[in-house]
Amino acid sequence: MAQTSPIENTEEQAATGPKYKAFTHDFFDSFSEQDVSVSLRFAQPGAKSTERAQKQMMKSPTLALKNLCAGSVHPDDKALMTEKFEAFPGLASTFGGALLKACGFGDLGN
Repeated sequence: MAQTSPIENTEEQAATGPKYKAFTHDFFDSFSEQDVSVSLRFAQPGAKSTERAQKQMMKSPTLALKNLCAGSVHPDDKALMTEKFEAFPGLASTFGGALLKACGFGDLGN
């Protein structure tokens, strides 16, 4: 599961734009036999973004989560996200699920 950690926004970002949090996912790539760590910064998705993702999930869950991530990722991390999502397709689900969980989505378990 991706973990979040607070990151410091510059004064300009805090005053003019969304607040970003770092989400990190660590795993072992059995094919290359290497540990992999991916850390990307995301802003909290808005209600319209999460609603759009829910509607898209019926047709293509992976695409819905990729789009949710693409709409929330820090501009400086967008190229890295694209590269990592192409190399490890499951990351869209991991990071997208973590974003949804941060918005209150999840299993109640009862």
